[in-house]
Amino acid sequence: MALEAVDRPETQEDKIGPGHDEILLITDHQSAEWLAAQGVEVDVFIEKGYVKNAEELTAEYAPYEDASVFIGVKRHGQTIGSARLTTPDENGFKTINDARAGKLNVTEEGWALLSKFDLDTQGFEVGTMAIKDGFRSGPFAPDSVSASVYAGIVSYTKRYADQQGRDERGFVLASFDQHFFDNFSSAFGESVQPLGPEQMYMGSLTIPVIIDVEKLLSDDVSGLSPLLESLSQATQSDV
Repeated sequence: MALEAVDRPETQEDKIGPGHDEILLITDHQSAEWLAAQGVEVDVFIEKGYVKNAEELTAEYAPYEDASVFIGVKRHGQTIGSARLTTPDENGFKTINDARAGKLNVTEEGWALLSKFDLDTQGFEVGTMAIKDGFRSGPFAPDSVSASVYAGIVSYTKRYADQQGRDERGFVLASFDQHFFDNFSSAFGESVQPLGPEQMYMGSLTIPVIIDVEKLLSDDVSGLSPLLESLSQATQSDV
């Protein structure tokens, strides 16, 4: 099944995840789907202590808002998970900007790894990931919402790579807190490379990472996560 782009009310939504989750690509910033995905992001970030209030979170991502889309995960009509994805524009990437400002720890080896990619054209950034309280579990758990969020990211990665041309080696940037880093790495193995050690950032120990798209979309990726049926479907989808 394909990841469905949602930018108007009448769009039909495909179901592809554990528990028949609806995994949506949301591009309309004024839509109800956008507001619901953003609402999960805000609620989780405040609950976890990453930010003090919605205004602080808005200020953090304001420079990247126009370049953002959301992955939304719905179960039984309720939005329970989201991921904010940003593509490059004149404001660059938050992970890179915050590392240059000293807010994130990127080592010399990490900068050398980044230098292998064209940061202006070849990739995008996972800005946030959030799962509503009461629905959190590891990516290998039955009916895992994490699995559905990851599947949405993989499906969008495949779509983006196809648009950019598979002859170019692409990347995905992210700044994961320790919990998400452990879960994401357990699902995707060596495609996830830390750019530096953990550092306190936005209320939690955070690790900047780069994900190699070629490795992420390789034929054996689904074998790393045999319990993630949604991941396998997303990787094999013609989006």
